[in-house]
Amino acid sequence: MGGAKALEFDKILRTLGFNHLAAQTLPTLDAPTLHKLQAYSEGVNACLEDKTCLNLETLLFSIATPIEPWTVQNCVLMSKLIGFFMTYDYAQELQRSYIDAIFKNVEGLEDFADLFLSTESTEWSKTILDD
Repeated sequence: MGGAKALEFDKILRTLGFNHLAAQTLPTLDAPTLHKLQAYSEGVNACLEDKTCLNLETLLFSIATPIEPWTVQNCVLMSKLIGFFMTYDYAQELQRSYIDAIFKNVEGLEDFADLFLSTESTEWSKTILDD
């Protein structure tokens, strides 16, 4: 459905082993959490069966290719993926923190880090070309 780019992305995620991590996480979850995730999964599956709550793309895709039932492991997998993408630039953030710590401890350069390492959107941080 997603083409070559989606296939390449899928290969990367499978290589990183997120589904395996999700499977390893399941036994560590407490009963109330598992109960909530099971209830959520049942709701997703009810929607997939009913088809009236699906958007057009998902509905058309489900006609051509059956969608597998949603599981508790899928919920855990999604939380792992969200966490990964929220920290995808962790190396850059570590460098930023290191430089910030250096300049904050040098007299006269305290404001340097705030000026050049700001994460706020500024004119110089905008993209040059539009997609």
